[in-house]
Amino acid sequence: MNGRSLFTVLVVLAVTTTAVPVAGSHAPSAPAADATERHPPPGPAHTGGAVQAAEPPGVSGGQLTNATALVAAHTDAVVAAGFVSTTNASGTVLRNGIRLDVESEQETTVAPDRSTYRRTRTTVAGPGRRVVDAWADERVEYQRRTLESGTVRFDSREPRPSRELAGGLVLEPLLRGAEFTVETVTETPNGTRIVLVADEVADEAAIRESLPAEVGNVSGFEARAVVDPDGRIHSLNATTDYELRGRTESSSLTYRLRETGTTTVPEPTWLDSAREAANAAGGSRG
Repeated sequence: MNGRSLFTVLVVLAVTTTAVPVAGSHAPSAPAADATERHPPPGPAHTGGAVQAAEPPGVSGGQLTNATALVAAHTDAVVAAGFVSTTNASGTVLRNGIRLDVESEQETTVAPDRSTYRRTRTTVAGPGRRVVDAWADERVEYQRRTLESGTVRFDSREPRPSRELAGGLVLEPLLRGAEFTVETVTETPNGTRIVLVADEVADEAAIRESLPAEVGNVSGFEARAVVDPDGRIHSLNATTDYELRGRTESSSLTYRLRETGTTTVPEPTWLDSAREAANAAGGSRG
């Protein structure tokens, strides 16, 4: 798999000041609230209760058989429509041999067909706190980074791939790493929802993509995902237990697709300053 998951980047954020992406995993509680659909799907009135439904891409015979296909369908659907998602991750890492608890909160807002997007990530590593606020059009992503010291820096880079914006770097390793089975199929006011659950590791190498390099054995895994027949992943709760220098630690991930539809992405107040900084550095592509 190319790229790094959210928790793996949490490790990087814990030991450097470079702003980069984030991922993690631990146990499912209750299923998350569904995304708000601004244009509810057509069809008969939803009555609630268990129903028969078409299986999403990557799901066959009541099992998730192709996580890559599911994530690809999710990416295509949400990016075309526009969406708002949140990702929360936490875990324990080693920083210069010292155990450090790391937490990250990220919100991503993408306009239809990703014409513009905004992504804000706050990472707390021990006593330190960093914020990366990014806004992008089709040509360039501008960043406003607030470091632990309070120093503000502006930067620019190429826009992120659709798969990353849709959460693929976070979702796919966890979905590939366990045997997910269909638990329930239910009609809701927003359409059919299919709940997938897993409680053991099937592919440890895949799960380890979302964990720090120094991790030992993966000793436990539980996850719950809510998807729809088109492949949109409305939520994923996951927990992973792992050995870290002789002790068992846990990482957790909560992904939520909050909204889909005609999302708008206003320009942030700091955008002109970021453009000026990029022009001064010769780094602007827009």
